[in-house]
Amino acid sequence: MAFQAVTGMLSILVFSGSSLAIASAAVASSSSSFDPYQPGPFTATHETYYPFLYANLTNMLDVWIPDTRESVNSPIIYFIGGLGGILPGFPYDTLFKRISSYGVTIVQAWK
Repeated sequence: MAFQAVTGMLSILVFSGSSLAIASAAVASSSSSFDPYQPGPFTATHETYYPFLYANLTNMLDVWIPDTRESVNSPIIYFIGGLGGILPGFPYDTLFKRISSYGVTIVQAWK
């Protein structure tokens, strides 16, 4: 099940499990030269944010962003992994880096 909210220039997509692959294909298919077996035009950067370092954060966050010096209008995918978000993002690292290399920001909360 997917939910999309668009507020100004911010587009947030919320997916769970299997619908992520369909969504990433839909986002990437807007490009005429899309090849899912090749990285996109950006290098992906992964960061982990811990609640003990940030006062208003209640869960840990893994974030993959396209690494660029330019401003990018990046859609955001909020992902909750298997088992209700108790797993960290490293099992999904390869997939999320590939999706992020096409200019998509991915946020995964976990406990």
